[in-house]
Amino acid sequence: SSKEDPVRTTGDAPILAASIYPNPASDKTTVSVDIPYPQTCQVIVQNAEGKQVLSRPFHLQEKERITLNTAGLAGGFYLISVQTTDGLYVGKLVVQK
Repeated sequence: SSKEDPVRTTGDAPILAASIYPNPASDKTTVSVDIPYPQTCQVIVQNAEGKQVLSRPFHLQEKERITLNTAGLAGGFYLISVQTTDGLYVGKLVVQK
């Protein structure tokens, strides 16, 4: 149902917490995930209605941070997901205008 927690994954991949700062954000925010080795990750940003507003790949090194431009996003709540080989990192972001 649509009331279920949107943070779910299939298979054995764990769901892990992403560190997001500043949060609330206005023009940009940084997403930090602790990956054990370099890999390409898929970053997805969804708004409060579950609509995908950003999806792009990032090639990350270990402990590298992702900087997201939030200037074009409307104020509100967002769910940020980073899909890696080792699991799904998720975090909530508030954009303030």
